[in-house]
Amino acid sequence: MIHYINKKKIYIKISMKYFTSSKLLAVAAILTIGQIVSLTDNTSNDIPSAILEAMKDKDPETFFRAYIIAFRKEYTFESELGQKRFKTFIKSLENIKKYNQKHGDSTKFGVTPLSDISEEEYYHSIQERNTIENEFESVEITPVSQNEKFEPIDWRTSIPFIKRPGWSQDGAQEISFQVLFAYEAANCIATKNYTALSGPQVMNCLNLNQPFTYLNDNGLYSEKDYPTPVKWSNIRSKCEDSNKTGKTYKISATSSTNLNGRPESRLIRRSSRDLYSYLKRGPVMVRFSSSWDLFNKYKGGIFTSDEPCSDCERCSRYNKGLLVGYGIDSKTNQDYWIIKFHKGEQWGENGSYMRLARNEAALNYGLACFWRQPVG
Repeated sequence: MIHYINKKKIYIKISMKYFTSSKLLAVAAILTIGQIVSLTDNTSNDIPSAILEAMKDKDPETFFRAYIIAFRKEYTFESELGQKRFKTFIKSLENIKKYNQKHGDSTKFGVTPLSDISEEEYYHSIQERNTIENEFESVEITPVSQNEKFEPIDWRTSIPFIKRPGWSQDGAQEISFQVLFAYEAANCIATKNYTALSGPQVMNCLNLNQPFTYLNDNGLYSEKDYPTPVKWSNIRSKCEDSNKTGKTYKISATSSTNLNGRPESRLIRRSSRDLYSYLKRGPVMVRFSSSWDLFNKYKGGIFTSDEPCSDCERCSRYNKGLLVGYGIDSKTNQDYWIIKFHKGEQWGENGSYMRLARNEAALNYGLACFWRQPVG
């Protein structure tokens, strides 16, 4: 582990196995940043970006070694997995340049915690069935009329989601955090008070195909009473809810929103106005599908994709997020959805958020297929 103190003093705590010539080059280049921070400090979200900025003009191997250190990857460069990820990383660097040239100022792409993971590897991890919809009872809601104008909505102004360390690296982790964010939002709206709830309890205690069955019966402890370990690796472990004391937070009902009596148990396409109707009530659980190569490099701007997903069943299995807002860009007049993901502080905007262009193509990314909304 490496600690950066300042330009006057630099302390290094690192195993001697790191001291090969190429590793020394990577470490030396990183140390030129001169930041006052430790990589073990979860609040130091600017450090990976600072490291990668300092290393971006180095040769690919040195850059990748710095990337491994910056994002605390659990493999070495010399390992079989490290060599596999290195090939993916090199391709990512090539595509980042290509995508930025193609999209100009509208969307920005760059190195993220996901830049070493191939589409095949990522989607292979997504195994869960879409049985979550069978848990919900229907609550009728009237969709906005054709004449109603869309006004900006941003639930982040009233639901101050805490920043959590790490990032989701497989389907189980993604759906865990999607459920956690949705439950926090519903509890905040119902109680008019935000409480950070337990990530480890969601990860370790829920059946991820039917998470709300557990939540309705047990509720969630606060992050304070069932805390995230300092070195939590996002890997599922033993559920410890029976060993905890303190208040549990429950919402009075967990339901899907039913538009004018139409059943929500099937994956069928909806319109933007239907989705906006959900959003006016509160944040919405959504599934999002797009070109993985574009998605994993997203750094900011209004996202569009050349590869929409036409298969509703397949689309709904991919990236899980929480729709938290709708806005309009003042310069281009392009309107967009705001979606919260758990991809790490160096992915997306303002702590793992995406602005997705609101148009028919956006619905074809899978947004039209799967919407769920816990309500209190």
